[in-house]
Amino acid sequence: MALTIRKMEDYLRLWLRGCTVFGIYVSPTSDLLWLPPKDNGLYQAWIEEKTTRSKYLLQRLYLATLSIIVCALYLHGLYAREIKHGFVVTWLVATLVYTSRLLTHLSIIMAALWKREQHESFLQLLQQIEVSLKLRLKCNTRQRALRHSFFFSVWLNDIGYYWHAAWSIITLRVRILQLLIYARILRHYLECVCVKLRQVVACRTMPANQLLDINYEKLESLEFLLAIKENYALIFKAVQLLNDFAGWSLFGIILVYMLDFTCHVYWSLLGLDGYNSPYTYFVGTPAVLPFSVIVCHLCYVCDKCKQLVCYYIAELITKN
Repeated sequence: MALTIRKMEDYLRLWLRGCTVFGIYVSPTSDLLWLPPKDNGLYQAWIEEKTTRSKYLLQRLYLATLSIIVCALYLHGLYAREIKHGFVVTWLVATLVYTSRLLTHLSIIMAALWKREQHESFLQLLQQIEVSLKLRLKCNTRQRALRHSFFFSVWLNDIGYYWHAAWSIITLRVRILQLLIYARILRHYLECVCVKLRQVVACRTMPANQLLDINYEKLESLEFLLAIKENYALIFKAVQLLNDFAGWSLFGIILVYMLDFTCHVYWSLLGLDGYNSPYTYFVGTPAVLPFSVIVCHLCYVCDKCKQLVCYYIAELITKN
């Protein structure tokens, strides 16, 4: 079991290392200032702390360099793009989307730097919830089904400012996939809590249908109910941390995607009327499909979490 938990954690850490490349995850550091002691064990701890701080400094320099590059590409894109005759509104809308994408990209970088402790606390809570579900509630969390949530595709089709916005497009896509994975993990844990609550309700309301391979005495114990309550509290705290370190970036991404979707549909209609190149029609329409599917799926997962909390769990609690 410990090996399974470790394997799931390794999958998540592998994903986060990829997120580090795009500047959306920064490893946290301790606020404790170490002095070089004489003891060998403490000296080794000081060396590790010094290495961690050096890595954090390099990450900050990388984020600063990344921000400068993104801003330079933004300014070059504004300078290089020409306004076609009769398409002033199109240029204004494309520039609005381009600017909103840059601002969202910069907000993601700042959140990765300033909210790194909240992000790490969220990851530690996920591990704590996993261990508690397995040890205290004896719940099969179906890790193989959960790991399927870690595999997605990043589609890169886009028009408007072309390659000037390519890095921001990829970063926003990876960020929303990251948040989608977190939302699916939380939904998965909520479903596990619901399974245990249903077992408790069935134990109390349908005693004639009890199975021989289930310890019903434990299900009726106060300790088991408190364990369910504590797991639910951990999940609720994880949701709060997720809103804290990723709420504004998610809002910005959804806003950019809505503007982007509108622009691509508009450009595709122009292509149908012959006011723009056929490339706009054949590339613009497929470009809106990937992020539309991602956003819709994220909304579905979040709505499912809300239903689990507001309806299923609340109904099961009233039956207890």
